[in-house]
Amino acid sequence: MFCIGHKHIALNLPENAYLIKTSSGFISDDVHQNLINLSEISDELDFYYPWLGGTAGILAIPEILRNKNISYSSTDRIMLFQQAKIVTAKPIGWKSNTYPNMRVMPSWLAHGIDIQKISQTVESSFLLPELVSLPGGDMVMYSRVHHLPDYLRFCAICIDEGVLTAEQAIEMQRQEVLIPGGGFLGICPIKHFMEIVEITKMVGIKFLEKNMPGNKSQYQRIAVGYLIERLASYLLIKRLSKEYGGIPIQFLGSIVAVTNSDYVHGSSCN
Repeated sequence: MFCIGHKHIALNLPENAYLIKTSSGFISDDVHQNLINLSEISDELDFYYPWLGGTAGILAIPEILRNKNISYSSTDRIMLFQQAKIVTAKPIGWKSNTYPNMRVMPSWLAHGIDIQKISQTVESSFLLPELVSLPGGDMVMYSRVHHLPDYLRFCAICIDEGVLTAEQAIEMQRQEVLIPGGGFLGICPIKHFMEIVEITKMVGIKFLEKNMPGNKSQYQRIAVGYLIERLASYLLIKRLSKEYGGIPIQFLGSIVAVTNSDYVHGSSCN
């Protein structure tokens, strides 16, 4: 069980959870007994944190498991959540007026979320966020908000490194659904997680070694994290489609964002 954070943790962390602190100055080192500083795990990921954002914490998990000699079986699962986002099996909170497929709740209510209970009561192999629709395809939606050449360069690296064929890269570009977080939010078999995170880390680092995001604004420079999300989502959807003929409905839950900001207050409890 891992939580990725760089500022105030809005959720009550179980004692057995690991908190990966991705940047200094916002979280006290004594806030949780299992706090791990990204800078102590990987110089490389710590260096690229400004471009990877919270994804850097996710990419560090395999190294953490190795450093702590944490063994796991092919049937073990991993639970992943962020400082203010978690996936629940049943909808809680209010529908967001701003973000599709997301629910919101204020921090004073979020303290009542029993993360340990979620982990123990979900019986399926996966608990993933509800899929987001991408009208026109993934590349079209990405280019509306981010820098299209970055997407194309990222795809080229996937092909060069043998992660995707040219046909699969085109398929990813045209894919009209996305798993928010790329499967790095919620619950999944740890074996699946490790395979996908190692692939996406390799591609993400290769991209940053050869290119920097085309737009250097604070928001756009972490676009590499969004590119990794898209590749991870594509790989996971492809795997689930092969194993199950699609994504079983019981694998899908709801993202809940903890916030006190008015701009994301929802309008309905339904």
